[in-house]
Parts: sequence; structure tokens; C-alpha cells
Amino acid sequence: MTQSIRAISLWQPWASLVALGEKKIETRSWRPRQEGPLLIHAAKRWKPDQQNLCFRPDFTEALDGLGINKPMPVGGFIALVSVARFVQTDGYFNLDGSTILTDKEFAFGDFGTGRYGWELDNVFDFETIVYARGRQGLFIPSHSQLSKIRTYIPDIYERIEQR
Repeated sequence: MTQSIRAISLWQPWASLVALGEKKIETRSWRPRQEGPLLIHAAKRWKPDQQNLCFRPDFTEALDGLGINKPMPVGGFIALVSVARFVQTDGYFNLDGSTILTDKEFAFGDFGTGRYGWELDNVFDFETIVYARGRQGLFIPSHSQLSKIRTYIPDIYERIEQR
């Protein structure tokens, strides 16, 4: 199973919000083929407009545990989660157009028409960054990337198997 573990690179601050368990739904325009374990990679990209999001009230409150004055991790793996299920984003709205999401969760995603919500659970924050190159879309981490993660998280394979 560890050979088929998938990973996704997320830009900050969304990657840290997932790692902290604050962002429970990742939104995408596409639906992957399977549920299960997913490594979260914090992309190297960290532009001023993304940094400015950290000062919006919903983001500030959620990122308090991380500490906004310290740089967020970029360019490496930071967490392991489980993708519990996929929901078309219209499933998060009532017939009158109101949402069933919290204001915070709604602020963290793009719940536009035709998109998918990836519901995440079993979050394991690495509490350190394991520097490695990411990619766009879902990708399979290389053996050397998984070995590098294992030096920091010795039981990573067991954690993957549990998801």
C-alpha cells in the first residue's frame, strides 16, 4: 500500500490549515479515483497575496496555533491525512442556497459549481517539514522521498496502513 500512497502539494496557508486540522475539506475541480491516505506537501510558492490571507479573521483565528510571526513551512511534506469521501460541492448547500458549512470552512475553500470537496480526517501533523520536491496534481512520492519522511517519522508506514 505504501507504494501507492498519493501526495498533493498545497500552497500556504492552506497546507498548514490542513496539517493543523483546521481545514477539513480540500476543494478541487476534479475527483481522484480513490479515497485513503494522502501526504500533504507544502508547495514552495508563498506569494504576498497568499501571505496576506493570514491576516483575514478566519485565517488568523485558525493559524493562531501555528504562530503567524514565524514563517510557514514551504517546500516539503508536513502531514498525513485520510481522504474519507468526495462530495460534489453543491452537496454543501441547502435548496435556499444557504450553506451547511461553517463560515471558517467556507472561507478556506472554493465551493463553486461543478467542484468536489475532499473530506479529510485522521490528520497527523509532522510537526517538522520534510523537505522534498512537490508536483502539481496528485503524485506518487518517490522511494527516496518516503525514506526521507521515515527518518523523521519512523512509523510512517504503519500510519499509512492505518488509513
